[in-house]
Amino acid sequence: MRLPRSVWVGALLALCLATSAGEKRAVRFCTVGDVLLDRGVRMAIKKDGPEALLLDVTPILKRTDLALFNLECPVSDLGNLVTKRYSFRGDPSALPALKNAGLNIAGLANNHTLDCGREALLDTIARLEGAGIMTVGAGKDQESAERGRIIAVHGVKVAILAFAAMPIEGMVEAPEKPSLARASEETVSRAIGRAKRKAHLVVVTFHWGPEFQGVRSVNQRALAHLAVESGADLVLGHHPHVLQGIERYRGKLIVYSLGSFLFDLHRPEARLSAIFVCALGKKGVTDAQIIPVIADPAHPRPASGEEATEVLERIASLSDGGGAILVRATDHLELH
Repeated sequence: MRLPRSVWVGALLALCLATSAGEKRAVRFCTVGDVLLDRGVRMAIKKDGPEALLLDVTPILKRTDLALFNLECPVSDLGNLVTKRYSFRGDPSALPALKNAGLNIAGLANNHTLDCGREALLDTIARLEGAGIMTVGAGKDQESAERGRIIAVHGVKVAILAFAAMPIEGMVEAPEKPSLARASEETVSRAIGRAKRKAHLVVVTFHWGPEFQGVRSVNQRALAHLAVESGADLVLGHHPHVLQGIERYRGKLIVYSLGSFLFDLHRPEARLSAIFVCALGKKGVTDAQIIPVIADPAHPRPASGEEATEVLERIASLSDGGGAILVRATDHLELH
């Protein structure tokens, strides 16, 4: 069903949630899809400079306090590339540009962070932190990787945890060595419970699901529900490189995939992307919004007109089942 263009006010889709009048200084939070700093993106950096990568979306990102992204590559000149179908090494020159554009939290729990080995992982963490970008989902050992990060903004303590929910090619598990946070039922439940005792709310992000599959898998949904049942206030996902749906479960939002963001994919379905924006207060998540984006290779840009409609209708068509989002001919989607 195609809705009138008037539905998409300012290329923005509001997810209607109750807002507490008492939370006057909530944390403005956003998250985007996968970010790659190699291959076609590296070529774009050499051609136009790193500042050009996020120029069109910077005004959106800079309006938030915390902006989380999944960094799909190590950023280091150490180590050797692991032998597998796709191995990446990111361009370090892009890190200041990412920070200046507003991205300030990098999720490292994914299947490419260890593409250059463990020494490069530690170097990647150091380079990101040195550029002013906080890291989650990886650390000097398994325990530190699973601990996540607690960030205090406007008096609100936000815990952010990141987990890889897939096998990591070319790397054996070694809990005492530099590692990623791996998603098992026990690990996820324990980490969320620990974070819940120290923070006002918990945001959990997963690298999960089959690539280029818009329908969330049974395993994705089970893991998302486990996270909510364990105390997560917001669950986010990435890796499929295409949009997936949004679910409300036990009153909490689950955003299964926002697609790619800063990448070099040319597949039509991989160009559809989004930025998820919300307010995080001591009592939970409010004022959630989806901003449609077109992930042109190495240059994401806000979508408008028919492109914005396509992004939003795609998300709506995939947001069915329990807790479905109902699309109405108004300026918002209502969660039920």
